[in-house]
Order: sequence, then C-alpha cells, then structure tokens
Amino acid sequence: IGLLNAFMGGFADVVRLPLPNPTSCDLKKMLEDLELLMQPELKSKKIAWDWDIEEKPGAIAMDPIQMEQVFVNIVKNSIEAIEDGGRITVTMGRKNDRVFVAIEDTGRGMTEDVQSNLFVPFFSTKPNGQGIGLTLVKEILGNHRFDFAVDSRPGGPTLFSIFF
Repeated sequence: IGLLNAFMGGFADVVRLPLPNPTSCDLKKMLEDLELLMQPELKSKKIAWDWDIEEKPGAIAMDPIQMEQVFVNIVKNSIEAIEDGGRITVTMGRKNDRVFVAIEDTGRGMTEDVQSNLFVPFFSTKPNGQGIGLTLVKEILGNHRFDFAVDSRPGGPTLFSIFF
C-alpha cells in the first residue's frame, strides 16, 4: 500500500489541475449547451432529458471550462448507466439559501461498495474505464469550494447534487 500511495501522490502532482479562474456564468445556459452536446448519445439510447426548474439561478462565479468538464463527466456516467429508454432529469433551485443543480438518472444504481470507491483514482466499474473522470470532478468541485453529494442504490436512480 505504501508504494501505491507514493505512486498516487506522484500522479496527483503530474495531473494537478490549475486553480479555477471564476467568471460570472449562466448555469442554465451551460446545461442547455450540454444537453445539445449530448443529443447524439441521448438519441442513440432513447434517453429523455427533462428539466425541473424550481428557481432559475442567477449568475454564478465558476470556471466555465472546468465546470463544463464536471457536468460532461456526470452526464456521460448517467448515459452509460442507463439501459435504452431511460431518463435524465436536471433539477435547479435553492435549498437552505444555496443554489443547487441535481442530475438524476434512471440507471441501474450503485451498491454501497461502489459508492464508497467512486472518487478513488483508477477505480472504475466499466470494462474500459480509466477511473479518473469522477476523481477530476471531485478535485474541480473541491477547488471551487462547491459541496456535492451522490445518492444511489442498486436498481434505483442515481442522484448527483452540486451546491454552489
């Protein structure tokens, strides 16, 4: 384990993300653009994209390039978890005076063991997965000081929430 930790420490130094360069961003527009970008994959798997906007957030200070990467990774994972004919629902609103976005999919869900390893570098449940997508998501959200939560169970929906 010591050797693995040393390797991971060296790997983290090599792939260290730049600190966020926050600008005022329209979160809804960013997610609308993401929906357009993902349309080919959504259509090929007959996945519906639904909006549930409780309250349209105003501008939010974030690094648009890094946060776009976060949303791409989350939605790609959702698409891969869904069998043909599923649904992705994007909810926006406020909870406890904080803006939030929640992305829920009707995929196969995750066991507690998988959830506890989600953000471990190189952990993947996919045959060709590299296990770095959600590691990057965690680092980007942490660098922005945005809180997040993942809620899932086997056979049930998975909900990824981000609080700004």
